This record gives sequence, C-alpha cells and structure tokens, in this order.
Amino acid sequence: MDIHRVARRYKENDYTTLSSIEYVLRLIDECQHHVRFCRTAIPSDDRDVLYESSAKAQQLLFELIATVNGRTAEGERLITFYIYLNQCLVGARLQKKAEPLQEVIGHLEEMKNAWEIAKQKSRQQNFQSSWV
Repeated sequence: MDIHRVARRYKENDYTTLSSIEYVLRLIDECQHHVRFCRTAIPSDDRDVLYESSAKAQQLLFELIATVNGRTAEGERLITFYIYLNQCLVGARLQKKAEPLQEVIGHLEEMKNAWEIAKQKSRQQNFQSSWV
C-alpha cells in the first residue's frame, strides 16, 4: 500500500467535508505557515525556500480569492485585500525584505480571528432552537 497515496486521499476527503468557514481557516493557516518560511529564508538567503514558500503562499491566496463571492461589495473588498497581500509577497520576494511579510502575517492573523468569530456565531445560530 502506498502511504503517500493514502495520505493524499485522506487529505482530499478531509477538505471535501469541511464547512466553507473551516476551509477558509485552513487556507489562512497554511498561508501563514508558508509566509513564515519566507520570512526565515530572507536573512539566511535561502532562495529555494523563499521562492517555493512564496509560490505556495500565493497559490493559497488565489484559492482564498476563489472562495469569495465577488458579486457583493464586501466580496470585492476582500478580493482586493487578498490581491494586496499577494503584492506584498511579490515585493518581499523581489526586494528580499522581511517587513512586508510581517505585515502579511499580521493581516492573516486578523483575518483568521475574524473568521473564528464568524465560525462561533454560525455555530450558535445553527444550534439555537425555537423549541427552547
């Protein structure tokens, strides 16, 4: 049995059963993870890690963009915000500066906290009953 194939299938099934909020939270976590790798690669001048991690973080940002309803004003603002974060990543990679990456990490942390609050409110609404 190929353990890598089994792990990939598990991961695929895991993501397909997530709620949309939980999926966004996972994307944000993964994106933060790769941005942190980028930040540590800059002082050590590890170009391979910097390029690989920034490319993965960009892919995750594009996946986050894909989860947004761009037909609403809020959605348009969120897409613009994700594009801004992507531009910060590109700028940090080209200039080899860690400051924009720290800004991206901070913004992602704020987004994560906001989505956590939304998740809690969603759960409260789902579990409230008119019977009580």
